[in-house]
Amino acid sequence: MESSKEIERLKRKLIGLWDVELTRTKLGGPKVTGMGILLAKETAQGHAIFAEFGLSIPDTDPYEEGEFWWVDNQDNKVHLFCVNSREEGREQTGRWKDENTLVLEWNGIQEGKQISATFTFTWVSSDEIHVLRVDRVQGEKGPVSIFTLKRQKEMTLA
Repeated sequence: MESSKEIERLKRKLIGLWDVELTRTKLGGPKVTGMGILLAKETAQGHAIFAEFGLSIPDTDPYEEGEFWWVDNQDNKVHLFCVNSREEGREQTGRWKDENTLVLEWNGIQEGKQISATFTFTWVSSDEIHVLRVDRVQGEKGPVSIFTLKRQKEMTLA
């Protein structure tokens, strides 16, 4: 069975090895920065994407995440299932806003608090993605995170 044009578009844009830079701003708190890596590859005979994401932030435990990206052909919604090293799982869903902008949303409980998050993925080029994550905690504005992903030209997993 041939994969859908929507998953093909996502595969063209996401599959690869990416260097990740994070800047997070908490309300009334200090700015936090981090570095990481994302490896995304085709799975399920081309009908999905599996990604592994690792992030290091000074003075915190290393963060890892396993991701499964899939497009529901019935409604063309993009689904991102994640499980992380903090034993948290979540499903983000959303749609393409335009050819280079994907918006995903998530609502749930994190650290005992009601959280909602909007993730806006913007492909600046085929080799650079900006991800804006805006959180709401208990209905109030929460941290804002900016991830910059740059595609590695030569794979270095060191």
